[in-house]
Amino acid sequence: MTVNADLYNDTQIYVKDTDFATNANFPYRPNPPNTTFHSKLSMCSTPGEFDCAADQTGWPLVLSTFDFPYSGNSSVSACQSGGVLTSRKVPQFVRYQQSGGPPNDPNLKGCVGTVSWNYSNASLCALDSTLRSYLYYFRWCPQKKHIGKHLVYFYLTDNGDEDIQGVSLPPQVVQIPVQLKVVAPVFFESPKKSTSTLDAVWWMQQAFSQLEYRYELFINNSRGNLVDVTMPTRAVVAGSSVGSPYLETRSYANPSVVSSTNNSGIYSLNLTTHRIFLVWKPFVMAGVPAVQSPYVSNPADQTTWPLFQLNVKDRTTLENQTVQFRVQVKSAVSPANATPVLASYWPPQANVLVKEQTAQVFQVTATDTNGDYLHYRWYLDGKLVSDAGASYSYTPGLDDAFLPLTSPGLHTLVAEILDGQERVTNTKMTWNVKVRNTVPLPQRMTYANPAKTLWTFSQSVIERIGAGTTISNLLWGPTVGVATTSGATTNNNLLFTGSYLRSSVVRNFAWRLQFTNASFVDNSSTFTTQGTEILPWSGGRKSEQISYIQSNLASLNNVLVASNKDPEGAFSSTSDGVTLNPSLSSISSLNSGNACTGTCSYNFFKNITPPGSTAPLPGTVSSSGTQPSAGYVLSGNTYYFFSADQGATLKWNRAGSIANTIVALTGNDRIGDIAVNPTTKRLYVTVRDPALYRNLIYIYDITSVGTGSVTFVTSINVFDGVTQDNRILDLAVDPAKNRVYALLPGTGGVAALNDDGVSVPTTGNLSFIGVNNISSSYTDNVGEGRKLVFNPTSEILYGVAKDANEVFAIDTRSDAFTVKAFRTDAPLDEVVTFANDGLTLAINRKNGWIYKVW
Repeated sequence: MTVNADLYNDTQIYVKDTDFATNANFPYRPNPPNTTFHSKLSMCSTPGEFDCAADQTGWPLVLSTFDFPYSGNSSVSACQSGGVLTSRKVPQFVRYQQSGGPPNDPNLKGCVGTVSWNYSNASLCALDSTLRSYLYYFRWCPQKKHIGKHLVYFYLTDNGDEDIQGVSLPPQVVQIPVQLKVVAPVFFESPKKSTSTLDAVWWMQQAFSQLEYRYELFINNSRGNLVDVTMPTRAVVAGSSVGSPYLETRSYANPSVVSSTNNSGIYSLNLTTHRIFLVWKPFVMAGVPAVQSPYVSNPADQTTWPLFQLNVKDRTTLENQTVQFRVQVKSAVSPANATPVLASYWPPQANVLVKEQTAQVFQVTATDTNGDYLHYRWYLDGKLVSDAGASYSYTPGLDDAFLPLTSPGLHTLVAEILDGQERVTNTKMTWNVKVRNTVPLPQRMTYANPAKTLWTFSQSVIERIGAGTTISNLLWGPTVGVATTSGATTNNNLLFTGSYLRSSVVRNFAWRLQFTNASFVDNSSTFTTQGTEILPWSGGRKSEQISYIQSNLASLNNVLVASNKDPEGAFSSTSDGVTLNPSLSSISSLNSGNACTGTCSYNFFKNITPPGSTAPLPGTVSSSGTQPSAGYVLSGNTYYFFSADQGATLKWNRAGSIANTIVALTGNDRIGDIAVNPTTKRLYVTVRDPALYRNLIYIYDITSVGTGSVTFVTSINVFDGVTQDNRILDLAVDPAKNRVYALLPGTGGVAALNDDGVSVPTTGNLSFIGVNNISSSYTDNVGEGRKLVFNPTSEILYGVAKDANEVFAIDTRSDAFTVKAFRTDAPLDEVVTFANDGLTLAINRKNGWIYKVW
């Protein structure tokens, strides 16, 4: 959605219920007689509020703040009245109300007709028989400080459908992401024009005789069109020109090379690729009395300062702005000009960690022995972003955690301090800024080749096998990520297995997708090495597990796939499990040498170091299957914990030994997931009884597992206060903070357990994140892909809610958790994260789509 600064934006938005109808009006529809639809579209999550403003909702702070004395929209009556800003200074939603109707009526019988409106009688509406609709207005008067791209969320609530038995269904709330782009006519940020005259209110106002004055102009061109920049007045005082100033451009790609120069103007300038300077070397003005030395301009009389005038024009819209300013010329000889000195800076460290859409203020202080006026320039990744003073507030945008592609999320911020003299080396302070992806923005995986479009698994098969190939009945199975790092390069692999129908034959496949430095690699060599269709399953078997062997952190040795659900085995032939070369397509046939036997089975336990393999990176899931499992290394021995008997039994064993039962559950209790915290040496197990609404975390001490002892510590009842059955499921562990997270797909949210490994945890150690913000998802079940993962590099907890098509992210660096959700265009089944570079992927199994979350 694009809105314009300094104007009143009033946009209509319609909320439609596609399953609404009443038997009275549409008797041919099989809907229950009391079906209702009570809509709410707002920026507020408070029930019952239909009209609300962004400053009440946790939108990006830059949108919910404004300047009280702002006058850029003073001529717009909807934005200012009597010199006072109206309520439209912040974004608002307002629901349409029929004349005479009660305000905020939740039972409003509204509809949008194809020809006309009618709110008094639904049967009179020219309404599509499958829809009931409501009208909302999005209203806002943005200021120029709001220019840019912002990710915002519209809350949409369905408050009252009934099922076929007439039972009211619970309210459904989703957060709809909208990219809000604020634009304005082209204008100068520096020199900045006064609101009432052509005069500038700040600029680089000092120069030195016989020395170069290089003033980088800062132009806001939010529409992105080509512009013309001209200089109608060039260093004129008392009717005479002082020196020979000119305009100069340089490209960002080659900043040391002059692209063009012009005494009066630069035309067709692309400000996204080029920067522009006013360059001048003033000479000593004639006729200035010696008593005014050392100045060549009279500091008390600005009429003796040379006058400049600049104009910028949008070549597409013809919008333009003119600004003028005077520059004081000072002697560089008497006294001798000295370089400004950096005195202090903030933040005090050179490496800074920031969040997306969260402001971080950077500041410098400097001294100058000549008492000169100091000019500050702030550069982000080599581009001028501010010169308004000694501080700069950096609010990372939606792309800043993804860019640049060579080093995602790593940015350089430079503060440059000068007194009007351009030196070979100006005074500078440099910060290395890492932007954390705390606002997930899932994007479908795409090809690097612009001739291709969005990546799909079926297209990937065609790329490998050949044109004319068609596949159907895709069954995407277990998935796992392999994090590899070689020097400064990450070459991560996404491994997955399953089946599809090709040429009327069921093909059981294993597939490998490569990502280099967090970007998808789609060159021709990749297509010829990324998959195989010859998994030897028979008798109705399918792929149940996938893992890998990695002897060092720089490479992938083997891919392992099993048709056996039990990670313990038995594996005796290729029909149970196979060992594949990572090139996959080099395999023409399978034989006994490919059988996954011996120690191969140990690799099918999650987060372990099996024989022949290196320890996975912290947070990396080394195996995926339909039965939960975990591993733990003690004194060189690996111990395995796993679910058996369809989740009714918890077992453990050591490599080469017989499995021991830890606990046999009773009744309908079943295991959901298993995880180990190697720091505290504790084992965590989620247990649920769907009939009795039991949702528990079992905790065991595995300190003495080497002597055959696994000790029960306690069980904690997990209840988030919403409903009895929160369907406790996936676990994720942060061993650095000794915190365990559990996904609650039944009610929506995450349970967080603090456990130091010494005391006995209680419900007092339990907190809940995202309740009423993360949507419930009843179809998320055990063994259908990871729904909750923790990335120790970014310290972000990622999750998916399939029913709501949402990805959420929780910043775990402090107890003040933040939760954001993003609605995608297809249900998401699982999420995979790579600890080496932070790459996080979400997967829609049905369509074979992959989203890059970070």
